[in-house]
Amino acid sequence: MVWHRNWFKRVGAARCCTWRQPCAPVTGAGTSPALSANSDYVLGFYLLLLTVWQGWFSAQVLPDYLFPSPWQVVRRLWELGGDNCLWPMLLTVMFRVLLDQFVFGLIQKRILVRWGLAQKA
Repeated sequence: MVWHRNWFKRVGAARCCTWRQPCAPVTGAGTSPALSANSDYVLGFYLLLLTVWQGWFSAQVLPDYLFPSPWQVVRRLWELGGDNCLWPMLLTVMFRVLLDQFVFGLIQKRILVRWGLAQKA
């Protein structure tokens, strides 16, 4: 894929979009070979990551209490789903993450204003 000086326009992609002309629907069968090759690399990376993780756990390089095996994680998620505790737990975690990001953003804004790197809103 080649990028022009105008960053809105790409050449060599499945779609060619500009800010004046909306993207046309992709025609043809399937996805482009470039997208397929990238998704193969991504899938391979995650499989390699899981294999190394399970290998380290099987070789007892990683202790159980510190870093459980992938199968233990899947089993625990399955148990939480069966007990109807998975979604409330995920919502609680996401709420905490968003709250932390908001508080950190406020602290960061105050520091940047104090240093003169940002304007007061």
